This record gives sequence, structure tokens and C-alpha cells, in this order.
Amino acid sequence: MERVLPLVKLVKSPNEVESQKKKLVRSLRNTRTAPFDVSFKINHYIGESHFKSPLKRVGLDVIITHASDSQSSPPQTAQPNHIQLQLQEGEKAKYHRQKGGTNPVTKETLSGDQIVGELLDDGMSLVPMAVSPYGLFGGASQRFWYGTEKHYITHHLNSQSQMPFERQTLPQA
Repeated sequence: MERVLPLVKLVKSPNEVESQKKKLVRSLRNTRTAPFDVSFKINHYIGESHFKSPLKRVGLDVIITHASDSQSSPPQTAQPNHIQLQLQEGEKAKYHRQKGGTNPVTKETLSGDQIVGELLDDGMSLVPMAVSPYGLFGGASQRFWYGTEKHYITHHLNSQSQMPFERQTLPQA
């Protein structure tokens, strides 16, 4: 990321990219909680050719999805819907964190969802980056890197459906 982020003009130099930065969650400052694998502060005074955002920090949290079995097919013959479902599930898992944290000094405990909420309240953005074994990105990652159309995951209430989630494009406002 130290090489990629300056190249795509998200940061000015590689030393602005931070790995596993701690003390970002206000309520858990006295813990080892590191909510992002990689993050960077948004420089609001950087040149016009660089990325602009009202956010203070963007954090990427990466998950590598795994093939269903060790004898999985190469990307040409793999089921595209199955790979997309794995990527969606990986991104969803990053937002619905199982692990929270407790501040040993204040004894305040936050769930995984509360941690994400506090990050958002403090002007930080979490980008879940799900990557398949073949190097394909999930929808949130594609949107972040390539600016592709937004896709929202909706749950099927019909129990006869083969796929529990579908991609649905919402109209732009």
C-alpha cells in the first residue's frame, strides 16, 4: 500500500500510510485495538490533483476469501456468483465485527458495531477490502479503487432462493 496509495494520489508520500494504527477508537485509547489493517490521514491541503474528502482518515480492512475446497477451479471456470457471494460475505463480516474491546482504565466496553460507529462519528471511513484467491475485489473495494457503481446487498425472504444475497443497483439521486 505504501507504493500504491501515492501512485493513485491518495497520499503524497509512502510515509503517510500507517499499518495497524492504534488509539484511533476514542473510547478504547488505552487498548491495543487497531481497527484498520492500513490507514491514512486525509491531507486537506494537498494539491488539486490529489484525492479530496471531508473525512479525517480512511482505513482499509482486508480479508482474503478462501475457495470452498482445496481443489477449486481456476477463475475461467469458477462460478462467478459463488465468488461474488464469498466477496460480499467477506465485506459484510468486516462491518459486522464479532470482536469488540474494553478500556481497562474506564471499563467501557464497545461491541464491534459500536467501534465502527465511533470511527464514523469521528470522521473516519472503514473500507472493507475482500479479495478472492484469484485477485478479484468485492463491491466496496471496487467502488473505492475504481469508482464503479454502488451495489447494495439485500436479503431474500424467499426460502427457495439459491443465493441468500443479491446485488441490487439503486437509482442515483
